[in-house]
Amino acid sequence: MPLPITLADAKAQCRIPDRDTAEDALLQSYLVVAGAVFEKLSKRSFDATGDEALTAGELAIAGQWLLLMVAHLYDTRQPVITDVRAVSVEVPKTLDFLMDLIRVPSL
Repeated sequence: MPLPITLADAKAQCRIPDRDTAEDALLQSYLVVAGAVFEKLSKRSFDATGDEALTAGELAIAGQWLLLMVAHLYDTRQPVITDVRAVSVEVPKTLDFLMDLIRVPSL
């Protein structure tokens, strides 16, 4: 199964007009990365079938997580950003919250 969001969804989240294609390749790479990170952290797969498949509700949560991750990657473009007060910017806590909703618990 493909990701539950499209390039157009990612562009809308990042407030990039559809007609502006200058960042399409970058956003597409962020979509791939976000999808891989989601699968690694959640221990779930977008390609799973049967009992392992994501439910409609889980797909909606995954879509929001992916949109936030793509926007975060697009906005920061750095591994870590530090401001003049030496405060590090990390992945928004909203991503942690959404991931906690669907992560498969590990023992």
